[in-house]
Amino acid sequence: SRRYHRALTLAVLRPDRELDVMPPNMAEVMRKRVRHPDSIAHLGLGVFAVVLPECNADAARTVINRLMPDVEQVTSIEYRAAMADVSQDSDPVEKLLEKLGAPPPEVH
Repeated sequence: SRRYHRALTLAVLRPDRELDVMPPNMAEVMRKRVRHPDSIAHLGLGVFAVVLPECNADAARTVINRLMPDVEQVTSIEYRAAMADVSQDSDPVEKLLEKLGAPPPEVH
């Protein structure tokens, strides 16, 4: 996105408490609220990263606000969201995830 000056937003959805067991229909619930080119990754403990290409921060907020009630309903847990406009932020992805409250990657 930086190279071609295209909008790209990264959102992190964090549950108010750890989610040990993922509901079996979580992927289906989340995919129905995002576009085909958008990407969703489970980072563990119920934390999700959502990559929204061609989406500025305001548009991303709209997408996430539509998505969160579905996620909260299927998990019975409240979620918080944080977003960063990746096209405007020069930090590496790992640093952006850390700033947005994503858990550190597990080392195996």
